[in-house]
Amino acid sequence: ELRQTNLLFIMFDDLRPQLSIYGQSYMITPNFERLAKRSVVFDFVYSQVSVCNPSRDSLLTGLRPDTVGTYNFQHSHRGHMLLPIQLARSRYNTAGIGKILHFGCNNPKIWTFDRWDDNWYAYQDYERRFLNSSVTPDQWRPIDWFRDYKFVNRTIITLKNLVQKRNYFMLAMGFKLPHLTLHVPFKYFQLYDNDKAR
Repeated sequence: ELRQTNLLFIMFDDLRPQLSIYGQSYMITPNFERLAKRSVVFDFVYSQVSVCNPSRDSLLTGLRPDTVGTYNFQHSHRGHMLLPIQLARSRYNTAGIGKILHFGCNNPKIWTFDRWDDNWYAYQDYERRFLNSSVTPDQWRPIDWFRDYKFVNRTIITLKNLVQKRNYFMLAMGFKLPHLTLHVPFKYFQLYDNDKAR
């Protein structure tokens, strides 16, 4: 029997199954553990193209990258039907926060309720200018300067607003990390023993 439900869709770029919920006991991922207990966890998921944009298009269209025609970063979804558009047609409120699509993240036809990517692409280019490595712990900037932190806060606000509405909703939140440039707050590097992490 079909039934409607709300959908919280969380997307990470380039996240391998290096999580405690996938048997990697040395990983400190308590929030994933809490979420996994209340969610569907996919154990056998494979990426057809090891690039962020085609993978994202595949997830949102339900089509293989070769069907969509996405192999790189030149475009997003090529006009194929996206899950949030289909849900919007079914009177869902749809909201997209963060890096969900490579281009067109703020399209009101896709995201009918709220949309915000905080210009993540330009931010990525900005970070590359002052880094001398693609993987760097940041000991200087406070955590609230990081885009993913801002994405999470905006998502929480949007979720609180969505639950007040009568319609069902899809809330999509896209983290930029661990996509390179992997530039994260130093406190997360301190959680691990460097010798064991190698």
